[in-house]
Amino acid sequence: MDPQRDTPLKRFGALWIGLFIILSFGVAALVVAPFLNNSNVEDEVLQAEYDVRLETKAEIDKAQAEQLVYKESGDTAQVPPQQAFKFTSKQLLNQSATASTQVVPGSATDLKQNSAQ
Repeated sequence: MDPQRDTPLKRFGALWIGLFIILSFGVAALVVAPFLNNSNVEDEVLQAEYDVRLETKAEIDKAQAEQLVYKESGDTAQVPPQQAFKFTSKQLLNQSATASTQVVPGSATDLKQNSAQ
């Protein structure tokens, strides 16, 4: 565009013309869309996939439910985690504390060991 003919008023007018053209295409699309052949082929395909997925999910849920059943074999039996945690925590609480052999750097024990060397 020629710089002498480029004015803010012309730019402002070009903006509105551009917006009007875009808006008119949107309105035309809204008017024409209901008259187009709107087939539900995608919906049928999605429904078929959905049915297969439901069957697969049912199989998976059944297999998981079978795995969650508590089992007994010989002298051992599988128990719910809550019972196992209670038993383990009682055992840990009943244990007596043992002296640790780990030495903390800078402690009195560490200073004794370092001075003895």
